[in-house]
Amino acid sequence: MAPLSFLLYRALGALALGPALALPVVRGRFGTRWPDRLGYTLTGGGNPLWLHGASVGEAGSALAILQSLRDLGFTGPALLTSGTPAGLAALTARLKACPALGRAQIAAPPLDFLGAPGRFLDRVAPRALIVIETEIWPELFLQSSLRSTPVLMLSARLSQRSHDRLTKFRGFIAQTLAIPALVATIGETDLRLLTDLGLDPQKAAAIGSPKFDALIAQAQATLDRGGPGQSPPGGPPLILAGSTHPGEEELILRAVGSLPAPGPALAMAPRHLTRIPDIVRLIESMGHRPSLFSATGALRPPQGAPPNTVTLVDKMGLLASLYRECDLALVGGSFVPGSGHNPLEPAAAGKPIIFGPNMSSFKDEAAELEALGAAVSAPKAFLPQAISAFLSNPAKAQASGLSGLRYLSEKKPVAPILARLALKFLSGPAPDGPQKALAYLRGQAQARP
Repeated sequence: MAPLSFLLYRALGALALGPALALPVVRGRFGTRWPDRLGYTLTGGGNPLWLHGASVGEAGSALAILQSLRDLGFTGPALLTSGTPAGLAALTARLKACPALGRAQIAAPPLDFLGAPGRFLDRVAPRALIVIETEIWPELFLQSSLRSTPVLMLSARLSQRSHDRLTKFRGFIAQTLAIPALVATIGETDLRLLTDLGLDPQKAAAIGSPKFDALIAQAQATLDRGGPGQSPPGGPPLILAGSTHPGEEELILRAVGSLPAPGPALAMAPRHLTRIPDIVRLIESMGHRPSLFSATGALRPPQGAPPNTVTLVDKMGLLASLYRECDLALVGGSFVPGSGHNPLEPAAAGKPIIFGPNMSSFKDEAAELEALGAAVSAPKAFLPQAISAFLSNPAKAQASGLSGLRYLSEKKPVAPILARLALKFLSGPAPDGPQKALAYLRGQAQARP
């Protein structure tokens, strides 16, 4: 029998399901895999290991963990799910391109209502469910528990904003968080916030995120090549503002425009490409000349272009690699109300970094980079001074970039750690397997640099 709080959750969820789904369905967020969503999936068989991530980034982490599992000798079947069409497409493309990932099926996850989780679990009969990052689904967790299907939360993340919302339902969330057998969080902040909501700290520890494994490898490769590249001799330094949000482009244009002439070259990569036409108009209205990356293939303005030319990156998926070409990186989503974006991408390129005060999604990483001198946090009013401090002192900028490189290169890849954790958990019946996994979890947490 489900606890009363779960029965109430089901009732409220069923009442709100139609309105809650209407907009995502119209926007195509849920795709067309409705048999999967309603629990009538034809996927499954063989007691697969089920790995679930919300969208593209989390799906990438699931794939990294599965690859590490295969490298460690796991040969069993796997089921990979993602909650968005983009995530499902990424899973499909990767499986086609990488036969070494072995036996794996793809499905959309069930909705958390109308009995879908139970039907899905009965059809799939997974050996265990591995949930990546912030996916906390009460009914799915409960139905897994009722079927003795272990739930492992790996690379778990929780923002302050989500924590504050969930605090209103602390008792119910605590019951839900009691179900996972173990939890490996991305950082200490995530662990603290989940513990405050009722997670048992004895079965949890901060380990890190597989999302950063590629950046760790990139940082090491950059160091092996002798460090980051520099601007061409005689040319102006290049600033790249990545993942900018509304309000930040104007702020950055004003900050760069206030610097003494000749100023730096500027490129901006907006978080959402649908905003490109609006940003082009903004650039023109402020007396600058826009240049599209898709037309030139370069961040720097073409030869002979006016000195006030601003490059807009109008292609997705390039930002991490483009940071290698700049001299100073600005991390967007942090100068206006928001939660910031990944500062480890420019750190892996060996570049000095400036971000704003709103970095809650990467709070631990931002604090560590700032403490090492690899980044500077600047309120928007002081952005011109922060930019000038780096550009006027190339030696300081170079030392800052090298600090970020060394910080990343000294880290251990996380996917192999999480894969070993999962294998130890699955290595024997309770309590042996779970006890071995928890001991390994605590040991890895203590060994973190």
